[in-house]
Amino acid sequence: MKCYKFTLRYEGKKTSSADNKIGPIVRKYNGKFESKYVFEDNETIVTATIEKKEDKVKFENDLKAPDFSFLTLEKVVLVLDEDE
Repeated sequence: MKCYKFTLRYEGKKTSSADNKIGPIVRKYNGKFESKYVFEDNETIVTATIEKKEDKVKFENDLKAPDFSFLTLEKVVLVLDEDE
């Protein structure tokens, strides 16, 4: 299975309010996400997975909205998973 993994980050501890903003936009494109707080850096890393290329482009565009200005896009990686 081919998918795109987005690595995003934001300052501070993981919060439900941030997850509540991120969750709907990821699910809008049939994706999944997980977030993890990194104590040493005092930031939260969010990994979102989107399968379709056209959804990847739309997701990237949606991230530019003012509602998501708290997020920093670190990288986008194409992942090929041969297990599925």
